[in-house]
Formats: sequence, C-alpha cells, structure tokens
Amino acid sequence: MRAAVVIASTVLALAGTAAAQPAVSPPGLTPTLPAAPQDDEVSESTALMIAVGGTVASYGMFVLAANVDDHTARRTLIAIGAGGVLIAPSAGRWYAGSAGWRGLGLRLGGAATVVLAAVVALSECGLFSSDRCEPSGGVVLGIAGAGLWVGGTIDDIVMAPRDARRHNERLRQVTLVPLVRPGDRGLGLAVAARF
Repeated sequence: MRAAVVIASTVLALAGTAAAQPAVSPPGLTPTLPAAPQDDEVSESTALMIAVGGTVASYGMFVLAANVDDHTARRTLIAIGAGGVLIAPSAGRWYAGSAGWRGLGLRLGGAATVVLAAVVALSECGLFSSDRCEPSGGVVLGIAGAGLWVGGTIDDIVMAPRDARRHNERLRQVTLVPLVRPGDRGLGLAVAARF
C-alpha cells in the first residue's frame, strides 16, 4: 500500500500543471497527438451485398452463356463467370479490409478435389469402356469437392459483415500517448480516441 502511495505521489509531483484546453498552454508547448487513422468506416450491409451480388452475378453469367448463340460470346461469358464464382464471394471481405483467404482456399481446394475426382473416376472406369462401371471413389471425391466449394462460398458471404464490424471497431480504439512538456518539466499521458 505504501508503495502505491509513493508511486502516485511521484507521478502527481512530476505531472505539473494540467490544462483543460490546448489554448491555455503557452505557444509551442501544446501537446501534439498522433494523427487519427485515415481508414474510413465500412458498411456491413455493403460488404454483404458485394459478396452476395458478385456471387449471384457470376453464376448468372453461366445462365446467360447458355442462352447465347455466338460461340465467342459464350466462351467469354463462361470465362468471366468461372473467375467470378471463384473470386466474387471474397470481395465483400476484401472491401471490409480482411484478407478473406479461408473461403477462397476452400473453393480452390474444392476445385482441385473435383479435378482429382474426375481423374479417379476415369482411372476406375476408363474413358471409352464398354463394361458396366461404378466409379464410387470418384463420386465420393466429387461430392467432397462440391462441399468444399459451397462451404467456402457460404463462409465468405457470412463473414463479410463480421469483418466490416471488426474493421469499424478497430477505428474506435483508445490510445494512450506519453506527454512531455519541456517548459514545465512535466510528464503525463494524453488520451487519443476515435469514436
């Protein structure tokens, strides 16, 4: 208890005169607080709409491609759709300032698993085999790959608003800044906060 009283007395003795307003301090001795972060708040609903809208639009490219007669346009729409269904669900998380690698990684893993499923199915049955064949290993891998794809997509869509909320909470943090006033030989702490 005595140690706490001695420490508190020492801090108060060194603190010097406190001023409630910076204008009261003599010129040149006004404390300078660090600049507030330049990041702006992001909207949870916007993060969700980017993830959902981009995903729906990307899958819509496949539907549109099925209804187009021009072969070149069809290939272009399919290529855009394929890139979009891979990347678009993560866009809401990227907007919110998060890396969002988990969902993208699950989708990439799902795509690789589906390719592996096709290889296994072809090795079990052969491409032009006339024998009756049931590629059970390929089917199981294909279902697992589809599950990874869907899980990664849902994960990114669900996590986008949460990432936006976390981003905004980081902007509202309070920071303690050491304060030294050379003219008074005073020491203290300044509180910098953003709300």
